Amino acid sequence: MVRDTPADRLAAGNLRAALGRFITGVVVVTFEADGPRGITVNSFTSVSMTPPLVLVSIAHRARSHDALLSSEFCVNVLGAEQEAVARCFSGVRPVDPRWVAGVRVPRLAGVLACLECKPWRCCYDGGDHTFGGGRSHRCGVSGRRGARVREQQIHRCRGTGHRDGISPLELGRRTSMGARTGKEYVERLANARPTVHINGEEVTSGIPEHPAFRNVVRTYAELFDLQHDERFRDQLTYVSPTSGDRVGTSFLVPKTAEDLVARRTMVKTWADYSMGSLGRTGDYLNSALMALSQAQDWFRQADPRFADNIKNYYEMVREQDLLTTHTSHVIPRRRPTGPRAAASSSAAS
Repeated sequence: MVRDTPADRLAAGNLRAALGRFITGVVVVTFEADGPRGITVNSFTSVSMTPPLVLVSIAHRARSHDALLSSEFCVNVLGAEQEAVARCFSGVRPVDPRWVAGVRVPRLAGVLACLECKPWRCCYDGGDHTFGGGRSHRCGVSGRRGARVREQQIHRCRGTGHRDGISPLELGRRTSMGARTGKEYVERLANARPTVHINGEEVTSGIPEHPAFRNVVRTYAELFDLQHDERFRDQLTYVSPTSGDRVGTSFLVPKTAEDLVARRTMVKTWADYSMGSLGRTGDYLNSALMALSQAQDWFRQADPRFADNIKNYYEMVREQDLLTTHTSHVIPRRRPTGPRAAASSSAAS
């Protein structure tokens, strides 16, 4: 048995003080052990993209040490507003965490991202901690901001989440979680720099402030805000089956007559608000994308990856509440010239 010396303890104290200045992500690792259990961890990292592997470090003295390392587990990346949740699972301040219902591996609701993992190979002893590997087989994404920890304090700051698609562990840019507000919509639009021309002139100012767009942008922002209005919240949003956050009802996959009524109510609420003047509000293509996501078998005929792509894209748009739209343009055909043009003109007249 290796015994630590006073010098070791001094070095450990200095190391703890030094690392206390380093900002790290905050996660809660949850698992099943006669009920849902969890532990706050900031020693977490990705190891490999192919296969998707992660590593967590668990203290030997942790009561859940053995149960966690021998079970399937879920890594829950906390949002900035979930400081109390982090403190709860570190034993500092008790709260009642919200759990996602109907899942096999316990998962927290409202987190920035979650990765369900199976134990990978074996565990390794690392001083007073054990390194445990996990292979991610399912990834869910949500979240506005990430919670990070520095000097034993949890601070609010902008974070990044994991994005579905190319790899379950690929880092992606996140700007919102679940149903957006009008302010979040306008901010994202203002930060975009699309190439836009009106009457042959390029728009160089911000889209939200341009006279050609500002009124419709304001109306769209008001539609997004309705999702957070207590009078319409239950009509315009529902609980996401993957993240547990509230998302737009236009993404709801109808499985019952009640679901169809809920979708109709949502569409009518937005249409009534704009008095039908907006023919391509977000619910239009959200509904089309929802339907496409249910046709994975059809996409799989061309390539198995296409089935995953349409599902991942649908979930990304749903969880980030992106506004998708389209435009129709008539492509002019080549007009006839010469005698054919004269004949055509005579026939038209």
